[in-house]
Amino acid sequence: MQNKRTAFLVLWAVLIACVVIGSLLPAANPVMVAIGRLHIWDKLQHFGAYLALSFLPVIGFRDRRRGLMAGLSMFFLGVLMEAGQHFSPGRAVELGMSSPTAQESVAAPCWASPSAP
Repeated sequence: MQNKRTAFLVLWAVLIACVVIGSLLPAANPVMVAIGRLHIWDKLQHFGAYLALSFLPVIGFRDRRRGLMAGLSMFFLGVLMEAGQHFSPGRAVELGMSSPTAQESVAAPCWASPSAP
């Protein structure tokens, strides 16, 4: 079980790095151009990324409270990444993304957390 928890937390750290890099890369960057060619709705990409970011720490941390706090903190990561896009060439800040980020960041930890202590 410890190996699974470790794998979840490593995956979480890698996903955080991918989201931070992907959020702050300029729009003309080849990585962003390639992601755009996937023809996947950006809101769906955003939803999936923040859902995973919020879900993984809840199942990865042994202490449920710590996992919930880490999962819920992903809302703040989303807000910071949205603000950081203001400084990235060719990117636009979308205030409408804050609501989906909040929904994913709150729903995933609550869904993943077992009700029994």
